[in-house]
Amino acid sequence: MEVDHVSISMGIGIILCTASTNRLRTGSGIHLMDVNILLEPTIFGTAVSGGVPRHLRGEVSTICANCIVPKLVPKIKEPLFRTEDEEEETLKQNLNFLGNQESLGIKTEEIHHNDQKAWEHFINTTKRIGQKEFEVRMPFNEKVHMLKSNIRKAAGRTRSEQAEMVRVPAYMTAMCNAHQTFIDKDSVEVVDTYDTPEGPVYYMPFRGILKVGSKTTECRICMDASSKPSASDVSLNQVLYQGPNMVLNLAILLLKFMKGKYGTVADLEKAFLRIMIAPADRDVLRYFWFSNPNDFSSPLIIMRFKVVIFGSKASPFQLAAVIHILVRDDCKDNYVKKALNNCIYVDNIVHSEDDETKLAKFYDISRDTFRKGNFNLRQWASNSQLVMQRASRDDVAEKDSIIKVLGMNWDINRDRYLYNTGFSWDGKFTKRSALAFTCKVF
Repeated sequence: MEVDHVSISMGIGIILCTASTNRLRTGSGIHLMDVNILLEPTIFGTAVSGGVPRHLRGEVSTICANCIVPKLVPKIKEPLFRTEDEEEETLKQNLNFLGNQESLGIKTEEIHHNDQKAWEHFINTTKRIGQKEFEVRMPFNEKVHMLKSNIRKAAGRTRSEQAEMVRVPAYMTAMCNAHQTFIDKDSVEVVDTYDTPEGPVYYMPFRGILKVGSKTTECRICMDASSKPSASDVSLNQVLYQGPNMVLNLAILLLKFMKGKYGTVADLEKAFLRIMIAPADRDVLRYFWFSNPNDFSSPLIIMRFKVVIFGSKASPFQLAAVIHILVRDDCKDNYVKKALNNCIYVDNIVHSEDDETKLAKFYDISRDTFRKGNFNLRQWASNSQLVMQRASRDDVAEKDSIIKVLGMNWDINRDRYLYNTGFSWDGKFTKRSALAFTCKVF
């Protein structure tokens, strides 16, 4: 007898394990069939359970069963922030299936209560300055009253950092240049110690991260918002809501980018530094700097950030939320709005299309949209001549033919993706070792 498996599968609404079915029985009889399949009447109707008949067992049926399972997981959207189209949802399901073999089944996804609070706080306190740049508040939680100044530890570690800078002149130059950029961009200000702080006060240590090979940032100064006076105290990060994770799935984004005939990538220039912090909250972003980096006896200067910092656990959420609001309110083209909601990874734009004119339209409207929020989309690279002509005209074109795309190297001229092969396995049969090895590709 031939069976139309497609028609049968369309009738499946939910799959339950036997333990769940036992709780849903209506109490009526259970019918044991010759092929060892149980038909169990439940409050939802008849449930099918039991072993797979011997004559149906085989490699093909096993593979088919494994492939069908992810498709039966109910579609779950990320509340509040963005929705996924059918193509992206399919990619996400297949990637989850490949990565979750140890725990196949239905998993719930929910926004943590604290994430909801962070989002509501952001919506209620964020404002636009002159209808352009954004000003946000720090998302303090109920522990903020426990926050101490951390002034001694911050001062001590700043002197230690100064010693390292004196020991390595190249590091000294890079750090001083990076800090001068903060001053030039009006991202920091000297604290007037005679003014009474409006809110809590906290001092952060910092360290420099040299970015070898970077074309835009030689050295990045990262603040340590996890520093605290003692083990029993709390740090700045501990009194902040982290906020929901609004970063797109890296693998899905990369796969979607590879599918299009024409691709383009761009970078949001110093994205964090484009978002202002409300003056009332800036005193938790204090730090020390050197009046004379070469002189250990010179006094330290008290400064504070006016913008979102590198090092706060709330910063990624603040950036993603600002971009979300900017695209929602200022992008009037539905095609570009949908594309932007699904092609931004932190501060990188990664988008592809089969239609070159659509990609050129994406370039024009996305640049205009981000300009309205005081952001600058730069370093545009594409295998589309239309896009590169526009980028060259606006002086934002990337000159190199091999560029980084989410950790991969993209040869624009040949439209090929390259990855590093110069790494080795440490010989350990552990998950940590496997992850470390595979991540070296990026």
